[in-house]
Amino acid sequence: MNHKKSAHYPGVSLVELLIGMSIVGFMGVLIAALYISHFKIFSSQNTRIEVASENKIALEEMTNQIRESQGVAAACCSPTETTNADVLVLQIWPLNASGNPTEPNPNPTPQYDYIVYKKVADTLKKTIVPAAGSTRQASDKIIASKINVLTFTYDNADVSQAAQVTINLTTQNTVNNVTQTDSKTSTAVIRNK
Repeated sequence: MNHKKSAHYPGVSLVELLIGMSIVGFMGVLIAALYISHFKIFSSQNTRIEVASENKIALEEMTNQIRESQGVAAACCSPTETTNADVLVLQIWPLNASGNPTEPNPNPTPQYDYIVYKKVADTLKKTIVPAAGSTRQASDKIIASKINVLTFTYDNADVSQAAQVTINLTTQNTVNNVTQTDSKTSTAVIRNK
């Protein structure tokens, strides 16, 4: 009788294969959950940084422009913009042909350039209205978005006599059902007052 020795080949049984695939699948689910969790944290922190940064940049620009202005104007432009708690109208010296600020001729009335800051919907809008003869470029641009609150407070009931302006700016953004809010206040003294 001739018996052949059966060859034993190493292999994986179906049960071992299923257990291995279950472990790999479970690890994949854990890694995906960890990735999603970190992505949400990253998105939330990124939104917080963007909101704070945009708020800071807009507030610094308005503060610097107030400091450089000739004063607060009660009203200007066409259509008329009137300074109040929601709108700030600044008068600044016009620019001459070489682009340098030039004191306006007082006769018959001084011709200033104007800068208007106001909240439109959820944006902060800056409008530049140059005087006749000024080389300053007219513009109408948005300098910040996601604005929730923008208020101006003046140290004088007659805004044209105000020597300082306090700005309260709140920006707000919602990402992944998390709302990030940043509020800042700045007081700027008009240099010519």
